[in-house]
Amino acid sequence: FKLIADYWPEAFKTQRALADYEPPVYEVKRFAEGMDWSKVADMPMVEFKSGAEQKIASSLKLAWDEKGLHGRFHAPYAPMADKAKALWVNDGLELLFAPGLKKEQVYQFSYDCLGRTFVQKQRLLPIPQAPDASYKGEAFTHAEKIGANEWSGEFLLPWSLFEEAAPKAYDSWNANFVRNKISEPKEVVSSSFTLGKHANTPMFGILRFLGKGD
Repeated sequence: FKLIADYWPEAFKTQRALADYEPPVYEVKRFAEGMDWSKVADMPMVEFKSGAEQKIASSLKLAWDEKGLHGRFHAPYAPMADKAKALWVNDGLELLFAPGLKKEQVYQFSYDCLGRTFVQKQRLLPIPQAPDASYKGEAFTHAEKIGANEWSGEFLLPWSLFEEAAPKAYDSWNANFVRNKISEPKEVVSSSFTLGKHANTPMFGILRFLGKGD
């Protein structure tokens, strides 16, 4: 009985969170050289399986211009950073996009705190297809900095990486952003409540691209 009963409290929490879930909307401000990133809102993150609030604070901010999507990240802890281990066994970020709101394709850009990169593109409509083996995503750039008790970085995703047209002011895209904390205490959080599957596009949140002056 105890073995069975221990399962249900967390299961109920997850189901309550799922019942209340609405895709979050993050307003992406316009980027400008020398802009004050302290005035840009952090993207809210939740525990990716349960929908609970993140316990370990980190900061992810986005801004955009004609070149692409700019990002800034900071985590107040030393990451798992082992060159002998695979990308997925170190702390890292995963950036997933379904341009527009039709969710026709999903793009994944992942990297660890040591700067190693994985990219992928997959068509979902009219029927799901295998990942596009020809897609390289070489224009994706990022830089990381690891300190004694922190790691931070920045990235740029040029619009040329996407087959779809670049967004215009007040357009919306579906997206999900994931922070993988492999160092103890472990925690995986995402901008969308995806029930444990990062590329769960029906649960993706929304990026709303603001205009100049907003």
